[in-house]
Amino acid sequence: MQIMLLQFGDVLLKNQGKKTNRAVIEQMTGIQNYDAYEAQIRELCSRIDELPENELTSCFDSMLRDIQKFEKDLEIILFGH
Repeated sequence: MQIMLLQFGDVLLKNQGKKTNRAVIEQMTGIQNYDAYEAQIRELCSRIDELPENELTSCFDSMLRDIQKFEKDLEIILFGH
């Protein structure tokens, strides 16, 4: 869900609990009582598809940077360098 919500803006979820994050999910996407039902997932994906291309590019760039940082941090944890 963290990656999906980053398509709508900056957010850092403290856990992956659907019930815990419902208010954040609704605030960012407009989807009420999110529980990851198929219809809700489809609605979420359709809303991402509606974002302007420049916003999507910015989100993808941000996600790529986050993934690269995670990989570096993981390498330090696993291999100590």
